[in-house]
Amino acid sequence: MSTYSKQLDAENERRIKSLLKDLPSFAKLYFDDARRSKLSRTRLGYARDIRSFFLWLQGTSGFKNIDLKTSTPEILEKLTFEDFEEYKSSIEFSSRVDSSGKQLLTENTTMARRLSALRSFMKFYYTIGAIKTNPAMFISMPKISDHNIIALDPIDIDRLLDTITNDQGLTKNQIIRRQKTEKRDIAIMTTLLGTGIRVSELVGLDLKDVDFVNGRLIVTLKGGNDGYSYFGQEVEDTLRDYIENGRPMLEPAINEEALFLSVRHTRMTVRAMELLVKDYCSRAGIADADRITPHKLRATYGTHLYEQSGDIKLVASTLHHKSVETTSKHYVKDSEEHHRKVILFSDTIFDKQEH
Repeated sequence: MSTYSKQLDAENERRIKSLLKDLPSFAKLYFDDARRSKLSRTRLGYARDIRSFFLWLQGTSGFKNIDLKTSTPEILEKLTFEDFEEYKSSIEFSSRVDSSGKQLLTENTTMARRLSALRSFMKFYYTIGAIKTNPAMFISMPKISDHNIIALDPIDIDRLLDTITNDQGLTKNQIIRRQKTEKRDIAIMTTLLGTGIRVSELVGLDLKDVDFVNGRLIVTLKGGNDGYSYFGQEVEDTLRDYIENGRPMLEPAINEEALFLSVRHTRMTVRAMELLVKDYCSRAGIADADRITPHKLRATYGTHLYEQSGDIKLVASTLHHKSVETTSKHYVKDSEEHHRKVILFSDTIFDKQEH
C-alpha cells in the first residue's frame, strides 16, 4: 500500500472515530468487526448513514426520552418494521431543489446505500445473538435500473485531447494557467484513456510508481494490494514529457513525491480530476459532457479493449475486477457489430446439412 493510501485510510479512521461519538457506545463493536471485510471509505459511509438514522430516531416519539448513547444493543429490539418504513419515507426527498424550487427525490442509489448500511448494522447484532428479532431484513430496497454504458468514440477522444492544447474561448489568465498545466492535463487524460486506471489509483501515484522499463504503473488497488496497469507508447510519451517538462513548471513542494501536482504544488485530488474531465469534455462539445467522469474514460478503455480482443477475461484482469460479471455489466457495450454476428449466427440454425 502506498504512503498516500495509508494517509487516506488514517484520515477515514479519524472521521469514523469522530462519528462514533454521536452513536450508541455499542456501535463500536460493529465497526471494529467491519474492519475485517470492509474498506475504510465504506465504513466511513456506513458511519454517516447510521448516524443519520439515530439522529432521526431520537426525534421520534418512542425514543425521545431514551439516552441512546448509553443504551445497550437490546434497544434495537424496540424497533419495528414500521419504524424502518417511516425512516425510509423520511429520506425519500433530498436536500436539493430544481430550478423552480421544488424538492428533488433522493436517488435510488443513495436510498439503497443508506438502507444497506442499516440492514448490515442490524444483521450484525442479530447474528451475534445480541437481539432476537431483525425487522430490518424485511425492508424493501429501491430498484436500481441499469444505466446505458457511456464510452467515447475515437472522434470524441481526438476532440478531447485537441481541446487541451486549444486556447479558443479562454481568457488571458486562463491561457497563462493552461501553459503551466497543459502537459499535465494531456498526461492525465491519456493515462485514463490508455490504461483504464481508476481515478483514485491515478491520484495516488508517486513518481516511483511509473515503471518505464516494463511499461507499467504500480497502483494501489481496492483493499490495499499492489497491482499493475500497463501502457503503450502514446501514454509513455505523454508521461515522459510531463515528468521532464511539465511537472517542474508546477514547482513541486519539498518532499512531494506525487506524480500529478496541482497549481498549489501538492498532490491533485480526485475531485480536481473529476472537474478537469468535465471541463474539457464540455469545451470539446462532447455529447452528455455533464455525465462524463474519469470512470467513463475507464469505461471507454474497457469497452474498446473488449471490442478489439473479444476476451472478457482479459478485460476483467486488466481492469482488476474480481468478477467477470462486473466487467460484462459495466464495460461490454452493445454494438452493431454484435448485432451482425447474432444475425449471422441465427441464419446458421437453418443451414441445410449434407447427408
